[in-house]
Amino acid sequence: ALAPGAVAVLHSLGCDRILRDRPGELQEKTVCHQGRQYIFQRLYEYRDNKIIFKLNILQDGKQLSTQSETLHPLTGSQLSGLCREAGLSEVTMFDGFDSSKPYETGSANLVCVIVR
Repeated sequence: ALAPGAVAVLHSLGCDRILRDRPGELQEKTVCHQGRQYIFQRLYEYRDNKIIFKLNILQDGKQLSTQSETLHPLTGSQLSGLCREAGLSEVTMFDGFDSSKPYETGSANLVCVIVR
């Protein structure tokens, strides 16, 4: 529970944009560590209002690991509504950690600052 006067900061990808555009994948991430190359492939499938997120990890070009999770994405308006229903007094949303850019439905990130 969030104590009165306390602040919470939540970070998520901008689900409004993801649900609208329905990308099949996110940009690959490549990391070099101790002489080895790791590639992280992040794939999306859509079922109803859920996202099946699949992560493939390749080490030096060979499959190392595959994981899959069902995500239940929240849009900015859904998150804001749930916070207000929970009695949280102040909910402010931004597009990333730069508070000068407000969250919009096309934002890549959602950073939500919540005050009770």
